[in-house]
Amino acid sequence: MLEGEYSYKSFMATSEGKLDLGDYLPAVANLYSSLHVVPQDSCPIEELEFSLGIQNPSVVIALNTSSEVVGYGILRIITPKIADLSSAFVKESDRRRGIYKELVKRRIDIAKQKGSQRIQIYPAHSDSIQIPYFLKEGFQQRDEWYIKDL
Repeated sequence: MLEGEYSYKSFMATSEGKLDLGDYLPAVANLYSSLHVVPQDSCPIEELEFSLGIQNPSVVIALNTSSEVVGYGILRIITPKIADLSSAFVKESDRRRGIYKELVKRRIDIAKQKGSQRIQIYPAHSDSIQIPYFLKEGFQQRDEWYIKDL
């Protein structure tokens, strides 16, 4: 599948802080559990819903031509001026097609719309493949965080 064969949908929390992914919730929860440790006595949907209940989240999902969720990215508004690219994942079979970059771009656009002046990310691993990408995109390393003024 080529980069243009994917579509994207954005979901933003209501003024009450609620976020509804609708029918996409189970698929996003399954991808979320691929990236995060989900306790055995919990289910991926409950873990994702708990995570989405924190800090005014927005979610961008990537869909293939069959409308299957192949990736997601979560944005959190930490303070009125700082947003966090908190979690993102793309299915292995759909990687290296620009999906992750598009998820980052769209979440940054949402952060700007919400008035954020700075975006930050804490890569999952210090040897993360993401680090060169974020440095190339103008993020600066501060301790273990990567930060960019918008």
